Amino acid sequence: MKKAILLISALVMSFSSVEEGQMSKKERRYAVKYLESTMNELFKTVRNLNSDQWNYKPADGGWTVAGVAEHLLIAEQGFHGLISKRILSNEEYKTVPTDAEKKTNDQVIEFIRDRSPDKRVKTIPSAEPKGVIKSPSEFMSKYQTARNLFKNYVSNTDDELNGYYFEGPAGTISAYQWVLLASAHTERHMAQMKEVIESASFPRQ
Repeated sequence: MKKAILLISALVMSFSSVEEGQMSKKERRYAVKYLESTMNELFKTVRNLNSDQWNYKPADGGWTVAGVAEHLLIAEQGFHGLISKRILSNEEYKTVPTDAEKKTNDQVIEFIRDRSPDKRVKTIPSAEPKGVIKSPSEFMSKYQTARNLFKNYVSNTDDELNGYYFEGPAGTISAYQWVLLASAHTERHMAQMKEVIESASFPRQ
């Protein structure tokens, strides 16, 4: 009987920890898989580009593929710190919005993916590309380092990612949803890269 009571107590404590803000196993698996799959797709998009293709400037004055890649690298290097050092270290953000204010995970992802003309915004100056990434191989090496660091954090953390909320482009969302936002941001800019690659004047091999 005593063992049964202890077992029930342990189960209650484990359930409570999730309720208090930790990721569920399902959430963790989904977030890690999303980080992995978007990195793999990104690398497929850029891996075989030559120098002319990498640096091709669209006629509309938009970013080169190299520029988009550099922006993604800058953002990727910032997501981990934003979540673990800024959001989760500030008790001010440990507030849960009302049900009416909350966004679902799908809403956050679709908002970030959406590249409709009315949804395009100019990035902050610090995330603007400076032309320092010279090749796809250099980009992939640096991006993989940043993404793997982020992925390892998500794979192993017991931080209360569902208990802290911080405002961003998709509204006030949880730290967990910021993890999903990082992958959706990769998808958003992969679509931008493909628009450049599929343009009529893009250099062909």
